Amino acid sequence: MFKGTNIPRFEKKLYLSSPTMHGDELKFIKEAYDTNWMSTVGKNIDEAEKT
Repeated sequence: MFKGTNIPRFEKKLYLSSPTMHGDELKFIKEAYDTNWMSTVGKNIDEAEKT
């Protein structure tokens, strides 16, 4: 349990990695920022969901 709570600790760990931002990833992030589409909607989301 976490100190002061009744929430049990996780039995397994989930390891995360650092994001890799270069090439197209950086281009798409900059495009979303420049076009004010920093949300869950927009051209890039629509294109990704088509596949």
